[in-house]
Amino acid sequence: MSNHLFAYDRQRFRGTRKGRGQATCGGIGGGATLLVLALALLANPLSAQSGTVTGTLTSGETGEPLSNVQVSIQGSGLGSVSNNQGRFLILEVPTGEHELVAQLIGFREERATVSVSAGESALVELSMYPQAVELEGMVVTGTAIAAQKREVGNSISLVTSDELLYAGAINLEDALRGRALGVSVTGSSGTAGAGSDILLRGTNSVNGRNRPLIYVDGVRMPAGTFEDATGESQEHATFLGSIREEDIDRIEIIKGPAASSLYGTDASAGVIQIFTKKGAPGAPRWTMNVQQAVQRIGHVGPDIDPTGLRVNDCTRQFNHSLEEGYHFNRDESGALMSDPGCPASGTWLRDAHVQDYSMSVRGGSQEVTYFASGAYGITEGVIDPNESEDVNVRANFTFSGFENFQINLNNFYTRRDITWIPNGDNAEGLLFNVARGDQGETPDNDDSAVFDLTQDQVINHFNTSANIDWTPMDNMRHRLTFGLDYSNSHFVTQRPWLFWNNPRGTRTVDIENRRVITLDYASTYLHELTSDFTSTTSIGAQYNQNEHLGNRTDVEGFIGPGAKVLENAEDVTNYNEDRSATEGGGFFLQEQIGWRNRLFVNVGLRADTHSSFGREYTRDVRFTMYPKAQATYTVSDHDFWPSWWETFRLRGAYGESGEAPPASGSVTVFEASSLADENNLGFIIQNLANLSLGPERAEEYEGGFDASLFQGILALNGTYYKRRTFDGLIYVAPAPSNGVAESIPQNVGIWDSEGIEVGVDFLVFEGFTSRVSINANYQYNQTTMVDLGDPQFEQFTFNYLNRYRTGRPIPSLYGKKICNGDEMGALPTYTDDDNCILNGVEIQNHPDTFFYAPSRPPHEASVGVRATLFNDFILDVFGVAQIGHWLYDDMAQELAADGLWPVCWPINNAVKAGIEAEDPSLYSQYTAREIGQCWENESDNEDWMEPADYFRLQSASLSYRVPQEWLRGGVTGATVQLRATNLFTFTNFSGLYPDALIRPAQQTARGNGYILPPARQFSVNLRLNF
Repeated sequence: MSNHLFAYDRQRFRGTRKGRGQATCGGIGGGATLLVLALALLANPLSAQSGTVTGTLTSGETGEPLSNVQVSIQGSGLGSVSNNQGRFLILEVPTGEHELVAQLIGFREERATVSVSAGESALVELSMYPQAVELEGMVVTGTAIAAQKREVGNSISLVTSDELLYAGAINLEDALRGRALGVSVTGSSGTAGAGSDILLRGTNSVNGRNRPLIYVDGVRMPAGTFEDATGESQEHATFLGSIREEDIDRIEIIKGPAASSLYGTDASAGVIQIFTKKGAPGAPRWTMNVQQAVQRIGHVGPDIDPTGLRVNDCTRQFNHSLEEGYHFNRDESGALMSDPGCPASGTWLRDAHVQDYSMSVRGGSQEVTYFASGAYGITEGVIDPNESEDVNVRANFTFSGFENFQINLNNFYTRRDITWIPNGDNAEGLLFNVARGDQGETPDNDDSAVFDLTQDQVINHFNTSANIDWTPMDNMRHRLTFGLDYSNSHFVTQRPWLFWNNPRGTRTVDIENRRVITLDYASTYLHELTSDFTSTTSIGAQYNQNEHLGNRTDVEGFIGPGAKVLENAEDVTNYNEDRSATEGGGFFLQEQIGWRNRLFVNVGLRADTHSSFGREYTRDVRFTMYPKAQATYTVSDHDFWPSWWETFRLRGAYGESGEAPPASGSVTVFEASSLADENNLGFIIQNLANLSLGPERAEEYEGGFDASLFQGILALNGTYYKRRTFDGLIYVAPAPSNGVAESIPQNVGIWDSEGIEVGVDFLVFEGFTSRVSINANYQYNQTTMVDLGDPQFEQFTFNYLNRYRTGRPIPSLYGKKICNGDEMGALPTYTDDDNCILNGVEIQNHPDTFFYAPSRPPHEASVGVRATLFNDFILDVFGVAQIGHWLYDDMAQELAADGLWPVCWPINNAVKAGIEAEDPSLYSQYTAREIGQCWENESDNEDWMEPADYFRLQSASLSYRVPQEWLRGGVTGATVQLRATNLFTFTNFSGLYPDALIRPAQQTARGNGYILPPARQFSVNLRLNF
């Protein structure tokens, strides 16, 4: 469960053991002396009959040099290993034609014919491409230490540095969207500094943590978001935003209890493990990256409104009347009326400048290697003054100068300065006021006044880890990982003196500190039972400590303008202190039996404990047990398997893991209280301990296959899984007579999840200098509530009309439905009305009648095309889709109900005129559904629930590798890349954007409205190697 340094080669292990008795130094005597003399005499003639082979090995997909490639001359015993510049040299190669073989785990074997002349050097340049189905490569996540892919029975999604290079993502979460099976990323925003939400295989918990565990180089990092002092921006920065994609070597993802048992409690939502780049022996290799980009947002709101809800164009006021139709408002002189506060540019939007500069170096000796990087970037938001300024520093070292001993040290520091703007469904937000025109909240409708409220956040994030590997014997390995993740967020929200919504002025300071300590030990012993069977026994133990310290202070009442601190205010209106610390840990035992390196059976058990478990639970259950069992069989290794179907592996896994209850769930908290007479103090029970509180548990079965056909032209993989969560954490309200203020978490819920994941890679064309491939992923997930555990209720209701209800997907949208939606010229009737007929059936007023659809997408798909043209051009196009979910459009509903949604103006005006004149013919051209949505003061929330399916062309890039002969001044490689992100979206959703969600990285429930859609980004990137 940490970074690996090497893994056992079973064939080498067996050969070493059998050869020990043959390795002898005796008996050479004088014969050896004569042989040495003969060789010395022949040396010059042999040299005259040989030459050298030298060359460079690069990735065919990125053009980056490949290090550690094994290069050999077929059948000669001669060979070399490429350095960190991708270069190799083979000496004393006999003259004539030879076949050169290049091999690297994870890549296809490449061959080339070389002609060697006496005393000369033959030059070879080879491009290597990833293997379609790769079973020999090593994975770490979910294993005791490290294992070959062929040994692992669960599915593992892998995202490589090459994929991240072309992703063109706004943040790291967005880079994972569609590129890893089982990973669902939701929430896209045009706000600089904002993050997205990540789920693995759908909703995992009702009240617990839905987010996966995050590990960086073996050390746990908090998942989720940094806190927002007041919620005025309704968007959040995420912890993953501290990591640069350029520093990542690969990301391994395991997606459920079938794979995450060894992580114990907290792992039921899956694990994402990020491995950063390491050094390589050789001279320093420098890489410089420069990015210049522009971000812009297209039309905002309904197409019929040319002003884009006055966001794109605030110099004109769009309106409608029955007499004039759609028109622009004019003053008494006939001049067009503009919005007060409209910027001089005539729009609230700007072409935002994005700039990023980074430098990295890797190199070292055989004893010490290093990778170091530094970066600085500024991302402007599309609305001034939104901006994010980032500084990143990383230093990784590997020490190998000890016999059978290796030490890895990994460190990064990130500072992020974010200036937010007030936004969202918020009376002080920009979109809220601009879209409302003269019905906004700002004084004299001067919407620029919202920027008097300032929100500034400074984030400092530090992570350090040490990984120690000791191999006392060829077949035994010990690994110890320990480290610290520390973060600090300082968030200040301020309303100045004489602020329009609070003239006294306010200031809120929210300071949040998080510390995570990780200690992880594992040991593996490999034993050959017979010539066909091997045994691998693993043991390990882990310890994690999470500490959260938070202080928030709100003050009010300044006596004048100018800079302020808390003590300048007259009144302290609120003070909160959050302190929580949890500890968890356990140990595991695992046994794996292998047969002929084809069949592997693995069983294991994790025993866990956690400080947030209730006292009575830990008394009765000393350790919580999480079992696992896996099997995998590479059928294609048999001789009978057809050669055209080169790889076929079956795999299956079962496992259990858990989710820890909240730290406060097992602690009773008293709060002071008083009646009107403050001299008579009392108390209330703010939180009542549940002494029997234990972990939320989940068990999962999964089965699947990996296949490669026609020499890698077609690769397929598929997985089916089924998961049940039991002892689910449900907050149950105590009887009022108990005098307890808050609901109590109890282990009473049950919910089920199932799904499929399918990936296809197809090599369309491969020629001497060109190559075209297509990759497609599809995943389906549905999580259904089985039992809420409390007979008093059948459902939970959240915001944005989301509910959890037994027998239905979670979360889902519920609400009244229009009974006569397709009827022309009729006022709407709803399912809560008497005598409602829906689809020919009389509807009873029952909660199930109000079910619409899940609010999380059950279907997700992605497709990518990559083409290498003439060895120098690389075209990469990638698109994603989310299908099958509905969303409530909070913004459209509120504006329609207030008569402000442009699409509704003619409908609303016609209905009002028809009702006033008692003449239904005035609105006979509209359906009851259209009238229901648009009828001013009568529009219900449910009228604005609609399908939110979309397909987005997420990125497109064209890279050009500058020819070597053009390079000067020590530059060894240069790539110029043109890249576009979020090019366009196909959707029938009528809101601003189907994935622009309110608080996307924080909400369990999902709603849409008042959040800017993601910006299109056009960038030029230059990468130089020295």
